Amino acid sequence: MGNMLKNRKILVSVVYVSFITAANFAVAASPSVFISPANLEKEIGQSFDLSTRVDGAGQKVCVVEGKISLNNLSCQSIAVSDGLSVQTSPTCANPAFLLGIQGCNSAVKNLFTITVKAANSGGASAIFSDLDIVGEGVSISNISTGGNYTITAPVAPTLVIPTLVTPPQSQLPVAESQPQTTQENPGEQVIPQPEEEQTSNLVVPVVFETGTDSTGLLASVANILSFGTGKAWLLVISVAIILIIFASVVIYFVKKFRKEKIQQ
Repeated sequence: MGNMLKNRKILVSVVYVSFITAANFAVAASPSVFISPANLEKEIGQSFDLSTRVDGAGQKVCVVEGKISLNNLSCQSIAVSDGLSVQTSPTCANPAFLLGIQGCNSAVKNLFTITVKAANSGGASAIFSDLDIVGEGVSISNISTGGNYTITAPVAPTLVIPTLVTPPQSQLPVAESQPQTTQENPGEQVIPQPEEEQTSNLVVPVVFETGTDSTGLLASVANILSFGTGKAWLLVISVAIILIIFASVVIYFVKKFRKEKIQQ
């Protein structure tokens, strides 16, 4: 009796393990639809392609029907692959599809490619719904694997502001001006003045050529009126003063003459 119960437990265990193994094998070998790439990281505004494919997993796949939904992805275009019998072509406005595979296919085959653009930062996805994979006149699977994507904000470029480099000043030593002595008074020192002051104190002599006697006389008068300095501005001032004095004297005598004539 004990051996019979023991053998029964062993038989149940074997059947259970066989059932689980067969179920796992059946699931693993079932045809499926998936998106490639399944994972990706993109920046906002970048475009990329998503390929929708079917894997027969060794079984003949003749028709694939379903709908794809995009989340946080902007559909740009959808292109159906060659070698398919298109019953319902997916579009960005209506992404439902019903595609027949000519001659059926048991390997991996590309169905269509979606060009999308990343919308906002965060997560994005592409998933299937109402999926049905049909073999030779019978539905064989509805397994699908979507895609999950990460959308990031673009990194702002770093603004590099060039710095102005001041060129080094000349390091040549500045020669110190040494006091000079005059020839007439050796003991007296003459302190040199800066170049600007020396330039401002330059005296431009007025030169009169002595060609004739009258010219020489005029030159002598000009020299006297400029007080022997030969400065033109001093000569002009002296002549103006003389003219003013002469005019004043003339006006005085004219007034005196008129007054005397009136009294007579």
